[in-house]
Amino acid sequence: MDATPQGLVTKWLPNLPYFLLLAILATLRKSPNTEYQDAVTEVVVASAKPILHAPAALQKSQEFFMSDPGARGRMWLAKYTVPPPLSLAPSDSQRQPSTKQDQNGALTVEEAIKFAIDVLATHEEEKSCSVPPFDTYGVEAEWTGHRPDAHFWSGLPKSSDQQRYNAMLKDLPDHETSPVILYAHGGAFCLMDPANHRFTSANLASLCNARLLSVRYRLAPQNIFPTALADMFLTYLALIAPPPGAYHTAVPASKIALAGDSSGGNLATALQILLLTLVQHGKTHIRNPWYASAGNNTESHTELTIIIPNQPTATLSLLSPWLDITRSLPSASLNGRWDIIAPPSPLSPDLLSTSPLFPQDDIWPSSPIRTETYCEAIMCAHPLVSPLTCPKNILKDFPPIYTCVGWEGMTDESTVLCRRIYEAQTEKNKHQISLSSDDSDSSIPAIDSGYHSDDSQNLAGSHLHTSDDPKPTSNGVYLEFDGYTAQPHTFTLIPFVRAGTKAKFRRAEHIRNAVLRALGRPNALQRSKCAVWTNSKSMVETQIPFDELGGMPETAVGCFGYTRTEPLTDEYVTGKIEEGRVFRVDLERRLREQEVVRLRRPNAVDLQRSSSSWSPVLGDLLLLILFWPFFLVKWVVRQLLQLGRIVPAARAKDIDVDVNVSVKVNTQTH
Repeated sequence: MDATPQGLVTKWLPNLPYFLLLAILATLRKSPNTEYQDAVTEVVVASAKPILHAPAALQKSQEFFMSDPGARGRMWLAKYTVPPPLSLAPSDSQRQPSTKQDQNGALTVEEAIKFAIDVLATHEEEKSCSVPPFDTYGVEAEWTGHRPDAHFWSGLPKSSDQQRYNAMLKDLPDHETSPVILYAHGGAFCLMDPANHRFTSANLASLCNARLLSVRYRLAPQNIFPTALADMFLTYLALIAPPPGAYHTAVPASKIALAGDSSGGNLATALQILLLTLVQHGKTHIRNPWYASAGNNTESHTELTIIIPNQPTATLSLLSPWLDITRSLPSASLNGRWDIIAPPSPLSPDLLSTSPLFPQDDIWPSSPIRTETYCEAIMCAHPLVSPLTCPKNILKDFPPIYTCVGWEGMTDESTVLCRRIYEAQTEKNKHQISLSSDDSDSSIPAIDSGYHSDDSQNLAGSHLHTSDDPKPTSNGVYLEFDGYTAQPHTFTLIPFVRAGTKAKFRRAEHIRNAVLRALGRPNALQRSKCAVWTNSKSMVETQIPFDELGGMPETAVGCFGYTRTEPLTDEYVTGKIEEGRVFRVDLERRLREQEVVRLRRPNAVDLQRSSSSWSPVLGDLLLLILFWPFFLVKWVVRQLLQLGRIVPAARAKDIDVDVNVSVKVNTQTH
């Protein structure tokens, strides 16, 4: 992705005549995709592809996106930094339990993440993953809210962040029951910033009547997995147990909505999996990272321990989530016509280069070299890296979930996740119905929690159904799949598009109702048995049963953007992801053995990319062709100026010649 000024000149401006022609054809309904896309969407997709498909140096791109454009409009903005965890001792070996809860098994933040990584590992080598230390400056974040009395050009008042946060609370209709959204921005884990998403965040907060906390997690490739997830987890703990100096009071878990777009959707889902894994295994007591200080006897017992609730969040809201790091499912390659994201390279045994193919700079390729910016190759199929591989014993306890996709590379990933959640929760509801039908029948087997351990402490919190929940039924689950035909990745960010506007309102409605349900109003959110695909042109909806969502039902013809040749069964999906993981592990091993940084062998893909790249000479020639009118005007002006100096002198010379001729004629006559 090259959105720098230089990239705009070399990649976008040469295509400007094509964009203008496409805009005219789309307006007249004569463009190639006019049957499926509106004019705005088609022009935006065509305009974005040259920028997003062009590899750019990561360091330069990060610097470009980290610039703060400021905040204007109807939004409140208060910057906040979650303090880093305090060290109990110079090293873990010297650490002594400071409370009774520590002796009963409370974990540090790092230990909790490591525990979840090991428990969810499907390959032994995945357990070698370690948790890096937190940044000494803490985790930066931004509180965002709606500012109703401001104009669209209004700047922020000159006051402290604490004062702006308090003003934001006053503008909320009812901040005691309104949602609190924990948001993770997109950007392929290595780009973007909360500052780039302020307009989107403020819009979502306004539609939900909510406060939104957008996390500035540490980016890859400098910070490898699970660094970004650790920042999200620490921020979640800061919500339910505010550290010293926090602007907010403790937020009940029943009000927290996890949300994210693209790679941020991955982080939000991974955080949900992490929390549920800790709950299911009874590891709900986390040592307070801001109070757990050995020798400090002033804090109370409750301050020294943070307890993760059995229901850690109220809902999970995803927009075009990236759930499979390997991008192995068919839509990743077959929906390229509609999407703004470049399709992945084929898994060729001759390929000997990093993926993605960013130009070399100070931060990429990494040292030691990796095939992926976000993680080691051995972690590509781990549920906290690729949530699509999450086991069903975790999915059965997911909160109400909303996911929105278009015809994009990530379509199949959301499709499979929703189908698997539906199957897991439907099976769970059937078990609970059979148990509640005859409580006196001791022959009914207990529900398998999905794990087996000899530790009796692991039994705590394994059953997440509470007395406040409505009686389980078989009338669907709290799951909303919202699909739109012919729409690209994160299409709700495109303004003036009916499909995006409809999706934003549906997403906000789901968040509000899910929080109301978690606060004790079970009828606020309706169950569902079907996914919904909406035609972006006619707005006609097509319902597909969740259990048929990964197959090839006749009712789903034309709903996925490509013609599906085989169903997305669990076996097929697992096999494709494992194939992608094995390929990356082998490629990473070969790269490290040969100490290759950017060695590339010519193959069909490389030749195609090299032929489509601009050489410096060709780039200068295109710039000359593009700007020739300016050079022509400059030349004409210069010629006119010179002509202005030459003409008077020429006229004077002509007069002298005429005088001399007349004098000679007169003398000869006389």
